[in-house]
Amino acid sequence: MRFSTAAALALIAAPAYANGHWTFGAWQVYTETVSAGNYLHLSCTAYSGGNGDPLVRISITSSEVGPPANYPTVYVQESAPRGYATNMQQGHTVALVIDDRRDFYAHAYNYYDNDGILQAYAGISDPDSLATMRAMRTGQMMSVYLDGVPYTHVNLSGFTAAYVKAMDACGHSGSGVVN
Repeated sequence: MRFSTAAALALIAAPAYANGHWTFGAWQVYTETVSAGNYLHLSCTAYSGGNGDPLVRISITSSEVGPPANYPTVYVQESAPRGYATNMQQGHTVALVIDDRRDFYAHAYNYYDNDGILQAYAGISDPDSLATMRAMRTGQMMSVYLDGVPYTHVNLSGFTAAYVKAMDACGHSGSGVVN
């Protein structure tokens, strides 16, 4: 069997992405290969919650500029059952309070996904996301409030390991948050 130089170079240049799932304490990491036109990239997400509860997540792809030049957004996300409203409403002030000491604020946005399901999210973006994730790294519990009303609580056990795994899986550094 003959193996051409071009085929060998294609194999070397082709990224070897693999979907994966890991658990670290109360946090999970999910990686997924995503097609973006002519190339593939890896999407890496660390999250806690889900299964009917709001989700707190950070996501990055292998094709993005990552830490320390750019830090991922910390999102609070909610999906409503078909025909129902989300608790997080457009314009709500969303507060992420870590160990009743540090608080970070965002505004909620709503949209319908491709399946007609109402979604809601609020995100703490870079540069504030770095301070948020540093507080999450040293914290025990994050409480989320909608316009001052308690919404959900997120155990931060395992956050740092999940963050580092997500960054590493997508070829980025955990620097800044970890050290």
